[in-house]
Amino acid sequence: MAYNSANRSERILQSRRFTTDQLITPSEALTKVFDLGVGEIYLDTQYIPSGSSQIPYSGSSGANAIVSASVVDPSIESDLPILKYWYRQKLWRGKSAGRQVYYFRESEPPALDSQVFLDSVIEADQVTNFISPKYISPAITPSQAGFITDNALPGVTGYKVTVFRSTNSNKNSLTSDNIVTDDKFSFDYKTGVLSWLSGQEPTTSQYVYMTAYQYIGRTIQDQLVGGYTGSFTGVFTGIGSGSFSGSFKGNATLNNLELTGSFNHTGSYSLTGSINVQGPIISNGINVVDNAIAMAIALG
Repeated sequence: MAYNSANRSERILQSRRFTTDQLITPSEALTKVFDLGVGEIYLDTQYIPSGSSQIPYSGSSGANAIVSASVVDPSIESDLPILKYWYRQKLWRGKSAGRQVYYFRESEPPALDSQVFLDSVIEADQVTNFISPKYISPAITPSQAGFITDNALPGVTGYKVTVFRSTNSNKNSLTSDNIVTDDKFSFDYKTGVLSWLSGQEPTTSQYVYMTAYQYIGRTIQDQLVGGYTGSFTGVFTGIGSGSFSGSFKGNATLNNLELTGSFNHTGSYSLTGSINVQGPIISNGINVVDNAIAMAIALG
């Protein structure tokens, strides 16, 4: 049996991915499931298009294309990559699991009988973090949200993956007759693993393809490591070290502030503690209380 919902639930609770019943639970690869780290929490979900009219790609011309934040917010100052469109990507079949499980990877299998190295090992180019129908606007009915932007499937555009089975090795020759219905497989949008329900796996002469959207936007980890770039308006509180590039308006409370380049300030400025200055200070007026500056101060 390829898919078993009880076993899948058990393995997820153990922070393991589910591929097939052909593997015992301890043989499944450990991965991130519920124990979310900063690298797994999406930071740019507000830029994921939630209306079908905003989802731009529907065919081979959009293969590997990027959906940017400006699709949702045209006024954004520094555009960001948010989604990647995968058009009829050919999937890899399992090793010991065989045709009961298929994997979505950046590379495509070179032959019909190509398989992953081991089902218990996550390949280096395994694709994860796919966008599910939950990101479609609630105004769209569940049945409409099920459609994906593959031109072989008419209807309202959505984020639900489209799965194909065919003996044809040319993805551009697939038709709606090759589309597999939902009741024959289960797809894990987080890990990129497609499991076939019992008796529904492809034949030995069939390839498996998938059209899907993947999240490639920032995570909290990216922001912590890369700092803040662009403009910011509001209240900014920072603990520890970090970097900020761009314009800033509002209030900032920082333990340490390091400035490189010019600094323009309008209004009052309060400082508690000491200040170290290397180089001249040029000002129209400056008041120094209980401190001495042993440097050249040019007062305009």
